[in-house]
Amino acid sequence: MYLAKLLKLGVALLLGSLVACSPLISLNNSFDVNGDDVTKLANVETDKANKANPQYKSIVYDNIIKTTHKKHLAKQGGASLDKATNNKLRRVMQQLLAKNQLLDKKFTPIVIASDSVNAFSLSSQSRIAYLYVTVGLMKFVDNDDQLASVVAHEISHIQLGHHLLRTTNSAAQFNQTQELAADKYSMKLIANAGYRPSQAIILLERLDIFQAKYNVTNQADYPSNKARIKALKPIIAAL
Repeated sequence: MYLAKLLKLGVALLLGSLVACSPLISLNNSFDVNGDDVTKLANVETDKANKANPQYKSIVYDNIIKTTHKKHLAKQGGASLDKATNNKLRRVMQQLLAKNQLLDKKFTPIVIASDSVNAFSLSSQSRIAYLYVTVGLMKFVDNDDQLASVVAHEISHIQLGHHLLRTTNSAAQFNQTQELAADKYSMKLIANAGYRPSQAIILLERLDIFQAKYNVTNQADYPSNKARIKALKPIIAAL
């Protein structure tokens, strides 16, 4: 989940212009299976199976995530088939993972065929994870460094286990503490991969201007762009 609670208005950002399309939604709108729900499902399925197989529970978690991914992808309008856009997202994600030696999960990048500006992720106790970025966001970022800040933020949520800490009744997908923690964690990922952490601040500044233009405010339990920028500056300076 990245950036802030974006427009719940009937507009979407296309490169340099606004068109009537699907509404802009949060760049931090993580879609995942609630941790408690996944655990219950996995426990039930495991009890039905041969517990002598130590791999079984992992297989159950993986199958739940795969099924959820297919349903979610269908609801979002499907994946973009643009080869260049998909290759760009995959390249940036793979560089972040490789340079930080994050090999405990198999990450699959998906470009969503939507003009909304959004990025989110899907994970649980599974061995696999999905990272989604919309076509609108791919167009919104100015360079690979800004895209890396989005992708690294999503990876950070997964690595920090935030998907498992979510509560069903939370007003936002992740709270302020989790968002700021993901911001902090992501800076090292970005720097280690050879990208410029400073571009995360530039992206947040651009988003803040965009939100101000359309009078968009964040939810109460979500950090403002300015708060995130303030928290990031000393972290980046210390890298």
